[in-house]
Amino acid sequence: MVNLESTKISPMKTFNITLLAIVISAIAYSQDFTTSISSSALYEINSYEKYTEEGVITSDGKLIHAKDNVEVLDLNTGKIVKTFNFEGGYGKTWLDPNGRYAGNYSQNSKQIDNRWRDGVHVLDLKTNQVYTKYLEKGYWEKGTFHPNKSQMLINEYKTGEGSRVILYDFVNQKEVKTYFSSTKFSVVLMDMVFSADGSKIYAAIAPNGFTTYMNIYDTETGDVLKKVNFKYSVDKVYVVGDYVYTAGYDGNSGAPFTSKINAKTYEVEATWDHFHMNNVYPTGDMCLAIEYGTNTLSRYDLSNGEKVDLFDVSKIGTFDFAYASAFSEDGKYFFVNKSRKMMLQILQKVW
Repeated sequence: MVNLESTKISPMKTFNITLLAIVISAIAYSQDFTTSISSSALYEINSYEKYTEEGVITSDGKLIHAKDNVEVLDLNTGKIVKTFNFEGGYGKTWLDPNGRYAGNYSQNSKQIDNRWRDGVHVLDLKTNQVYTKYLEKGYWEKGTFHPNKSQMLINEYKTGEGSRVILYDFVNQKEVKTYFSSTKFSVVLMDMVFSADGSKIYAAIAPNGFTTYMNIYDTETGDVLKKVNFKYSVDKVYVVGDYVYTAGYDGNSGAPFTSKINAKTYEVEATWDHFHMNNVYPTGDMCLAIEYGTNTLSRYDLSNGEKVDLFDVSKIGTFDFAYASAFSEDGKYFFVNKSRKMMLQILQKVW
């Protein structure tokens, strides 16, 4: 992994990029990240009025971020090495955690037979190949890539018919399997992810705005292995090692919740009501979050929910931890969306 301490990045150097983010480098991580993060360096990369909703840091030091379009920033040089704009109007982009693919669904992608069609697109960041499928009606949303196949899960919504979650082979342009479907407008798919080996699917489904259940599917057969119920509205699901983590908010009070589920037994081992998990350390033993009702960025021990306060984020600006919050795969770097409007600059701060 690239060491930002020895790069050419200058605290005062500016870049013409459309990114609002910070990258935290745990400089002393070589011994113990959990006790040395206070000596980390903070890098802010900001610009204009655009912001990002997805972020991945690859093992070779590339920061891939996306909202409607995709940019790849080389952390060694501070230069943008790739930019790609998907066709169509407003959409949503999602990223492969391995940094290979970027997916996008967008409105009015192409006019076919005198009618505008929404489309779903996948960009191969290695070969620049783009795979596209246009829809006759409706739209696709909530995409997530299979960890080791050229396939993705996506929620297809057809006007007047309802929605269904399908496994789609985007290279061969064919549907593989359907996992969940509903004709009720009130039933909403909140989030879905694969297990690390791709053998299971975890889908958080909200039958109303106050509670959620999570179906655990066998990817190959489509069978529901377990249904886990929650008393809050889950909006994020993470899978690391032997555990599944869910995060969301109470439908009435807005209080945050985070739960820890054993991936083997499907039992909920713990639920915490004072932080919303928007990232998870690669080993699954910790996450970073803003403590509920405060401006304090804290590190949470996911074995017991205990926290260590790191710093008051209000001293260095307003942070939005709801989007683009992720660790690099070795745990050395942390990326999080910042605020929507900042000057174009890179700053460095040590705490």
